[in-house]
Amino acid sequence: MSDATSAQALSRDWETTIEPLSSLSDFEEYKAAYASFTSGEWDDERWTAFRLRFGVYGQLQPGVQMIRIKLPGGILPIEWLRSIAAINRKYAEGEAHITTRQDFQLYFVPLARTPDLLEELYSAGLIVALTFFTVLSGAFVAGLDAGMAYNTFPLMEGQLVPEAMFDMTPWAVNFFENIATVQFDHRLLAIITFVAIVLLWLRGRNPALSGRSARAVHSLAMMALVQVTLGISTLLLFVPVSLAVLHQAGALVLFTLALWTAYELRRLQPQG
Repeated sequence: MSDATSAQALSRDWETTIEPLSSLSDFEEYKAAYASFTSGEWDDERWTAFRLRFGVYGQLQPGVQMIRIKLPGGILPIEWLRSIAAINRKYAEGEAHITTRQDFQLYFVPLARTPDLLEELYSAGLIVALTFFTVLSGAFVAGLDAGMAYNTFPLMEGQLVPEAMFDMTPWAVNFFENIATVQFDHRLLAIITFVAIVLLWLRGRNPALSGRSARAVHSLAMMALVQVTLGISTLLLFVPVSLAVLHQAGALVLFTLALWTAYELRRLQPQG
């Protein structure tokens, strides 16, 4: 069945819910659907109707796709243009086209590479969420003076997971009032956030990012390194006030940079 026929087969209610990819959770949905299609779980008709939501259109040539990227309001700063050009060189073939609907269209993208292309455009969403929850967990650490205990790193008094993590009942209370659990959660989230930012920075070193997008990614990575250093130093030195204040201020700076990075990377949106 052709793309046009599949699109017409969608109900009007379905059409009104079609939105451009806007978060990493949407990308995970696309990746899972792609896996279902390649494994044979989904047939061509179901896959075609699904991928249209993400701006991925079939071409007459087998095995390749056209990707449609929305330009919000038709505004195209130079750094966006550079990013589109770099992504076109990396994933597509031939020239990118500008449409009358204020879109860019990239051609001859192999189907197997569409998840990578979409992930490259939307890799910052998870960073914002992780940074937010890490900052939030830090508030519980400060409120309980949890930094005054377990002043070792990376282990917590010789243990990877402290024995006292679930001493309180009901068990859910431990996540808010148990010093061992609160500090463990903050450590774990901080490590996961730092690793995610480093991975984003490694991806951001390729030519697909330039101008303000590249500066945002590099600034975020640098601040993440500073924040981790401050956090570990504060813990090992038994929470001197000066370092604790810097660590809390650094959390706000890091979250702000995460928002800026997400904003810069999400302005290129595939549109169905």
